[in-house]
Amino acid sequence: MDLIKKLNFIIGDYDILQGLKHEKPLVPFCDESVSFLSDLSKELLREKDIDFSDIITFAFWCRKANLEKLKSEYMDNNRLGRGISLHFAASNMPLMFAYTFSVGILSGNCVILRLSEKKTESEKIVIDKIINLLNSKHKSFKNRIVFLRYEHDYEINDMLSKMCDVRVMWGSDNALEEIKKSKLPPKSIDIPFPSRSSLVILKSSEVLKEDDIDLLIKKFYNDTFLYDQNACSSPRIVYWYGNKKDTKKARELFWYKLNEMLDKNEYIVQPTISVGKLSAAFIMADKYDDVKIKHFDNKIVLVKVKKLKRDMWEDSMAGGFFIESEGESMEDILPICTKYAQTLSAFGFDNEKIVRFLIEKKVFGIDRVVDIGNALDFSILWDGFDLIDMMSRKIGML
Repeated sequence: MDLIKKLNFIIGDYDILQGLKHEKPLVPFCDESVSFLSDLSKELLREKDIDFSDIITFAFWCRKANLEKLKSEYMDNNRLGRGISLHFAASNMPLMFAYTFSVGILSGNCVILRLSEKKTESEKIVIDKIINLLNSKHKSFKNRIVFLRYEHDYEINDMLSKMCDVRVMWGSDNALEEIKKSKLPPKSIDIPFPSRSSLVILKSSEVLKEDDIDLLIKKFYNDTFLYDQNACSSPRIVYWYGNKKDTKKARELFWYKLNEMLDKNEYIVQPTISVGKLSAAFIMADKYDDVKIKHFDNKIVLVKVKKLKRDMWEDSMAGGFFIESEGESMEDILPICTKYAQTLSAFGFDNEKIVRFLIEKKVFGIDRVVDIGNALDFSILWDGFDLIDMMSRKIGML
């Protein structure tokens, strides 16, 4: 009973939590799941007073047209959810809880979701809509969903982990290690999403040719500054591809325009971040040869290096800190294509050719190649995991 007192139920209660084991798994993308999430999308988009870009993005992701498109990629009817999916949401992305919850539902599972202790207005709006739907049009899901909060507690993690068939963990390496101390039942599986970081490649000649440079800058701004570079998919390393003449012009234009946008949006850098960025830049200057530092009112700090090296991920940080390099060969990015590298954003390239290059070079990292402006877009294929495939089970036939 002492453990129960530590649980703050946001959706559901202890009886529903205990009853999840009796709920049957559903077929992935069943009509009920698609209907529930598409109605959630409608409710969110119906609110004219909502002015949160993350909510609008999520609402568009779970609208019926997109869910039906995703469903078409999983037309194998020999699947069922694994049973109970347990999700640990990270705090760096306010609405990541909504995406991981949605995938849990779409894959045919019941969902236990531990929310971050950091509350946001976006989170409250989405949760309120979910509660309204569970109390009205979608009462059948009421016994399949539990949202709760609790302070970091091994005993609670242990209790919940013993209940689940699949455990989905988003967070820092240390946070995931703590969660993993709680053992899973023998047949249950883990899907871990630890700390990672990302890079962007820009073809200098194409940046100079771009007719709408402001739109390009806005896309890059959305990929990086919307969440202060805290998202794993936000670029922290920038590689300029092209000759020196084009790159010099493209760099100057690009960073000038980005700084202009930051001023326009009244972007504020916290004092601790400002100090941290300058400190990180000076450490890199001491650590590597031929380092050049440039900053724009400390909103943007650029550290230009001659060559990219695998350990430079450890030197990167959030809040407008970019490690830059330039050259005329894609081979230059290979040292940083480690297991820590998640997303490669690109401008001026054929993304399919980039993927083929990465496969040909047999890199350990880079799980996504996207256009600039799409780095934060959620996908069911994430960090190399097909979430629907992993969170459901296939019944084989001979």
